[in-house]
Amino acid sequence: MWRIADSGEISNSPHTRDGAPQIELIDGEQTCELLKDLKLGIKTEMVEHVSVVPEVFREFESGG
Repeated sequence: MWRIADSGEISNSPHTRDGAPQIELIDGEQTCELLKDLKLGIKTEMVEHVSVVPEVFREFESGG
């Protein structure tokens, strides 16, 4: 899990250093949405998803 400290350091470690400020969790989904809305370091692509519907082809299994 990613965390961000008051100093702006990003860490994925659950351990803290002695005397380090409390680490606050950030919402990854919300951060991604914000970056997307601001078009900041984000590239959006539309991807076509194709799925096979097996029921349509089952009649061919028995030959007819």
